[in-house]
Amino acid sequence: MEEPVPGRLRFSHDKLREAAIAGVPPEEVIALYHRGATALQSRGRTDDAAEVGRLWEAAGEAARARPFYLRAGEVALQGHALGRAEELLSAYLRLEPEVSEESIEARLDLAGRVLIPRGKAERALGESERALAEGADSPSS
Repeated sequence: MEEPVPGRLRFSHDKLREAAIAGVPPEEVIALYHRGATALQSRGRTDDAAEVGRLWEAAGEAARARPFYLRAGEVALQGHALGRAEELLSAYLRLEPEVSEESIEARLDLAGRVLIPRGKAERALGESERALAEGADSPSS
């Protein structure tokens, strides 16, 4: 284990984490992810949002993970961290089962503010077309 910042521990290598988790019953692993997400969420820090989302997703709580991925994606966009924004907005959209104004806006942000500047025009076009189709099909349109 290493402590990158005071009070925050992490495994020094993914293989160590995987080995430790392999010996724990699945229901206990889920409970640990749940406890970790709850504890980190209670701190209320924006810079923890991506990790809170990841922990909720690992705990099988997609509905709880989504807003954290979206918030972290918006923060990444504001900081011009386009690779990270792509990862986080994609995670949000992957877990979002319903079309909403929020999901359409996230898809358009992904296309126009992330993928185009990163030179991923073909994927940006696909995301834009999907957002337009979802907007046309949405009950509020």
